[in-house]
Amino acid sequence: FVAEHYFYNGSVGLFLILALGVDWLRRHLKPPRFGFRVATGLICLATVAYGAKTWSYCNVWQDAESFWSRTIQMNPECWPAWYNTANARRREARDLMKEAAADRKEARKLLHTANEYRREAEALRNQNSGSNEAEVYDKIVDLMNKADALAEKANAQQAKADEIWKKANALLDEAVRRYIRVTEIHTLISQPFDQWIATRQMQKNWAGALEGAEAAVRRFPNIVRYYKMAGSFAKAAKQRDKSITYFSKAVEMLIRTGDSRIRAGKP
Repeated sequence: FVAEHYFYNGSVGLFLILALGVDWLRRHLKPPRFGFRVATGLICLATVAYGAKTWSYCNVWQDAESFWSRTIQMNPECWPAWYNTANARRREARDLMKEAAADRKEARKLLHTANEYRREAEALRNQNSGSNEAEVYDKIVDLMNKADALAEKANAQQAKADEIWKKANALLDEAVRRYIRVTEIHTLISQPFDQWIATRQMQKNWAGALEGAEAAVRRFPNIVRYYKMAGSFAKAAKQRDKSITYFSKAVEMLIRTGDSRIRAGKP
């Protein structure tokens, strides 16, 4: 990551030395015209070589995902690479979840319209009970056909939304695995724990959020907010005993540190 990302800072001196070397060669080769041609050829060769190398790296630098994935291949212990690829997966999952939500909303609208058609057909049937009028019968059949078509379309839209949601959840699971990898590499930062917990919240996976909060408590036992988070997620996961334990510990820590809210009797 450092070697490739920041090489351009140190390359100024390198290329200055190369330029001086080519110029020295030009001045010392005889006859002067020959020296000029050799120097020009070397410059053209270097330009083509470095141009080809730059072009070959276009795919690597195409976006954040490709760049950081390449960094992980070259340096598996680079925690910013794991962190940024996890963030990229979260962003992709968030976009997919929005798409799935829109599809589900559309499916509900279609189903609502289908039910309206069915109710209208049922009302016509009740109003014309015993009637043999072909026109009424044809209208009822037409309404039921429309309802069935819309219901089928709604089911297809819902199935599409479910598939998208499944893909989003898989991306979020992968993001969590990468945040956990960051916590293994870098033991002094809390951001990967926060993102781990927030990702599980996106999934409404309260047991998973609790797991992240408990891991944060073990790593940073003096940070009160992780005890509060663990208590909240334990409650959401219906783990009452754990919830009471973590909330009690949070209150104890606040009292010990003289938190003004505790002295004022506020929660």
